[in-house]
Amino acid sequence: MTTMFVRLKKANFSLKEVASQIFELLNLNNNEERESSNYIDGYYFVGYASNASINVCLSDESVMPDFPVWVTIKLPRSWAGPVSTSISTEPNVVAEILAKGGFEVFVPTGKWGLENWEESGTLYAA
Repeated sequence: MTTMFVRLKKANFSLKEVASQIFELLNLNNNEERESSNYIDGYYFVGYASNASINVCLSDESVMPDFPVWVTIKLPRSWAGPVSTSISTEPNVVAEILAKGGFEVFVPTGKWGLENWEESGTLYAA
């Protein structure tokens, strides 16, 4: 599992629109909104590929608050129908695709969830 942080060009945004743009850039036609109390505002979006799933959610603002969206590459999850699309699961490849599509993406290194993390990683400019 790899989480990337995404900064947007505008302060006011719809997570649904952002997720839709991300899924379009990654050619993930099978996607949906899901509910979970583990996520900010109780929902997130997931896009399905045959070899991975991509979660798009609001950040909890405890880590790099100027990057309000998290994109997480996870193991594949089941989808109601067949999924033939395969995507790269390499964070740098996904970040480059999103950056070419207009998003600024930060791929953290180290244990970013720990309190003493020093915000190290690679920034992919839009």
